Amino acid sequence: MGTQFHVNTRKQKTNVVLDEGSIHLEFKNGEVAKMIPGEMVSFSNESKKLLHKRVDVETPYALWRGGTYAFNEIPLKDVMTNLELTYGIEVQYSANELMKIPISGGIPNQNLKICIAAIEKATGTRIINKGNILRVQENPIY
Repeated sequence: MGTQFHVNTRKQKTNVVLDEGSIHLEFKNGEVAKMIPGEMVSFSNESKKLLHKRVDVETPYALWRGGTYAFNEIPLKDVMTNLELTYGIEVQYSANELMKIPISGGIPNQNLKICIAAIEKATGTRIINKGNILRVQENPIY
């Protein structure tokens, strides 16, 4: 029934965001969810919890579109998880509170160096790239 929607499955979590039309979701556990435009359904295989909420469809929740990640109030940890899966790298944080910094807007995803620079600018952090490890830390300039 949906005409335009986005599905993002990473590790043990699936997000569905509906832009147009309607979607009728049926889950293996028997739960059913009907979505209208501007809603997101998120299901975690680990916790077996279903989250159904409104989101801003002008900047979709988290998706690839034309070589760009588009985010709407996504915690930095989730953004960096996308990079880990895309580029086969590991991300470390100098402080746990850095993981919670929200990101909104578009970030180019075709070049890791440019992607890192955009994330640094959007979050006011410093990201050090050594081998296959990205170290996220506070930026002393901010």
